[in-house]
Amino acid sequence: MPRKKKRMRKKDKKEAEEEKQAELGVRKIEPKIIRREAIPDVEWWDMPFLKEDMNGQKRAYTEVNVEKITPYVEHPIPIKNSNEKDAPDAAAMMHLTPKERNKLRRLKRQERTQEIRDKIKMGILQPPPPKVKMSNLMRVLGDEVIADPSTVERKVRQQVEQRRKEHEQRNEARKLPAEERKAKKRQKWMAENEMTTQVLVFKIKDLANKRHLFKIDMNAQQFHLTGCCITCTGVANIVIVEGGPRAIKRYKKLMMRRIKWTEDTKDVDDDDDDDDEEEVTAPKLQDHCVLIWEGVNKLRSFKNWKVTHARSEQEARRTLGDRGAEHYWEMLARYRDPRTDV
Repeated sequence: MPRKKKRMRKKDKKEAEEEKQAELGVRKIEPKIIRREAIPDVEWWDMPFLKEDMNGQKRAYTEVNVEKITPYVEHPIPIKNSNEKDAPDAAAMMHLTPKERNKLRRLKRQERTQEIRDKIKMGILQPPPPKVKMSNLMRVLGDEVIADPSTVERKVRQQVEQRRKEHEQRNEARKLPAEERKAKKRQKWMAENEMTTQVLVFKIKDLANKRHLFKIDMNAQQFHLTGCCITCTGVANIVIVEGGPRAIKRYKKLMMRRIKWTEDTKDVDDDDDDDDEEEVTAPKLQDHCVLIWEGVNKLRSFKNWKVTHARSEQEARRTLGDRGAEHYWEMLARYRDPRTDV
């Protein structure tokens, strides 16, 4: 009896809690029960291999139709998982040294040559005619040369010319079209896949020489650089270029090493009357072209390349300010050559 009363009290207590939760709007979360289907006696993929009775129904799974079994193996079509990302080819991503590339090219060429030789041995391909040249004429043809040397020499020269023409035609067929070649060269210099853009800012003392201005302009266009060259007579000259690593490296070499900024300047020698006394002076600073800043920007400030002639400093600042690059002129104004402090 006491146990029965205890169970009754627990049951009443549980019912009271459920009523209280129902009043408060609290619903009990119960686990979802999924009913599984019963395991069949025969799976669907085994049904074609079972024998049928008189009514066309499959018999017990132990009665297998042996006639349906063949020695062939069925390879089902693999289903590609759409969730998996396409993994890049490891061989395509591998970077090889020049020696490894030459070795790989040599091995591939040997494989192609050996494959052609095997086909010739099996009779699939006809053996190529002997490659006759003027140097091996006697060794290859022999008695034919002795019989009629002029005719044989003419034929050999025609064969040599024909081989040369075919070689040039194969080279022309392998060349890219003009548009693709231009796009490839543009991609080489622009480096559009780079996440950042490299920037160079030059201060040029004098741009009166038109040849210097032409080299600055044409090389920037050929390297597909963006930026500007602002010439302001009597104030300052600034060159700003933006581009990929390779193009920037070439342009920096052009400005700092290749252009001879002093080629048209005349050296004035002031010789004193006393030749015995020689004064030792410090070497002059080469300030004709100075790199005042080199760095990296996330975005380009200029959309194209342009050469601008400004009449005043305000016009030059306004030209840069329209493109959000006025700070480059501030760099130019505050620049101080560290070599002067020595």
